[in-house]
Amino acid sequence: MNRERNLLDKILGILPGFTGYTERESRRRDDARIRDRVVSTLRKCEVRVDDRIRLAFRSGNMDQTEALERCRKEIDTLLNRVLYSPVGTSPFMSDKRLSEIEQQQILTSDISLLDGSAMLEEKVNEFYAQDLLSIIQRLSEDADERNIILRELK
Repeated sequence: MNRERNLLDKILGILPGFTGYTERESRRRDDARIRDRVVSTLRKCEVRVDDRIRLAFRSGNMDQTEALERCRKEIDTLLNRVLYSPVGTSPFMSDKRLSEIEQQQILTSDISLLDGSAMLEEKVNEFYAQDLLSIIQRLSEDADERNIILRELK
């Protein structure tokens, strides 16, 4: 996700501290992009689940309505957990040097969130509520793991 370096970047890279600053800014931008994408996907899923709730309600299927409503609430909770997860002032964005292992853990969590939210979006119209809940649960665990990693780095 690094942008191509131009001549000005190369010149500014010579200045003491500038490289670290640009790396932090790049991490902030990348983190924001990933979280925005996950949140956007989860919002789409929530809308689709709302549509399914209305259909189930209209057809008189109260069990399915209740199960889908639980999915909608879990998606909303997850969406907010991702939206308001540690960022900006967290060590991931600070001057502290992260080890390769720490960077890999954060990257792995981010990829899991991206992949999981994409899978949820793909399956939201066809899966039963219980199956959706298991996907949402895995995504919640990924979000929690990511947040724990960032909090432990303080």
